Amino acid sequence: MKILHIINNLGMGGAEKLVHDMSFFQKKRGDEVKVLVLNSSNEYWKIEIEKNGIEVMCLTNKIGIYNPIMSLLLIPYLKGWDVIHVHLFPAQYWVALAKFISFNNIKLITTEHSTNNRRRKYALLKLIDRLIYRMYSTVVACSEPVLKSFVDYCNVTKSTFISNGVDVNLFCGAQPYTKKELLDCDENLFCVVMVSRFIYPKAQKLLIESLKYLNDNVKLVFVGDGVERDNCIEYAKLLGKYGQTSFLGVRHDVPRILKTCDAIALITEFEGLSLSTLEGLSTGKPFIGSDAPGLKDVIGGAGLLVENDAKKIAEAIESLQDKALYKEISTKCLERSKEYDLDVMVDRYYEVYKNSLS
Repeated sequence: MKILHIINNLGMGGAEKLVHDMSFFQKKRGDEVKVLVLNSSNEYWKIEIEKNGIEVMCLTNKIGIYNPIMSLLLIPYLKGWDVIHVHLFPAQYWVALAKFISFNNIKLITTEHSTNNRRRKYALLKLIDRLIYRMYSTVVACSEPVLKSFVDYCNVTKSTFISNGVDVNLFCGAQPYTKKELLDCDENLFCVVMVSRFIYPKAQKLLIESLKYLNDNVKLVFVGDGVERDNCIEYAKLLGKYGQTSFLGVRHDVPRILKTCDAIALITEFEGLSLSTLEGLSTGKPFIGSDAPGLKDVIGGAGLLVENDAKKIAEAIESLQDKALYKEISTKCLERSKEYDLDVMVDRYYEVYKNSLS
């Protein structure tokens, strides 16, 4: 099967990581796979994808990704594929528009990655969304909560859900660093790591604020970049807690970092089916997550769910000092991760592709 993935760019994010993982596994099974980005402003995953022998094409760097001219530039790329799989707004808009104005009968699939977006607040954009999504053969939601919120919003019947997946063995078997090697800190510190972009709806500030209620033996580790990163650094300094934080930026050794730390956290207002959550669960370390849409369904009954309150987050971190509870939560998290293996996800997407072609 000839498959083209189209996405805004290949920066550090869950959808971008999904493109990396899917394209690799699809190529392994014998499919012809390429990736097209609207622009190459962020290339975090580009190098890794190309290492797998998959070509990454760039539409243009001369205009921004929100420029409607993108739809015209996309038209030549719609030919020669069995399926085009589109990820994220505005790529979803421009590919659908390119198909419409070129009278192309190419089969389009898109993945909906979140339970919410800012367009849903506006009546006109809601109408446009409904028209755009009807250009797709199937809309795939990455979790049941995402599917429900999407159907309620768009009333599109050609939709289903396929849980995101991760390579469980890769994360479970990763070789940890020493804490001295990675963080230049004492091995006895209890390190909690959050892997995420520093953008809304993520709430790194709340996690930093939890340090006010914790002893000095706790250290927070942040992996990722984004517009709020500098603000979070300044906030840690303002609280006098900067010495208990480490901001590692964008990294390609996330499995090893996760295995080095003692616990994993994701504090957010809402979520789709976060790949960083599944990766964290796969390490066999205890997971602390917000009791928020799209997240509680994944870690409920396995990890620790907390309100988005600094003191409650601190209490959850403190509770993991109990060795028996720590072991119990760790075991449950690893078992939960096995429900989201990447091979299962790719097989289910393949069925969606075949059904759209038939």
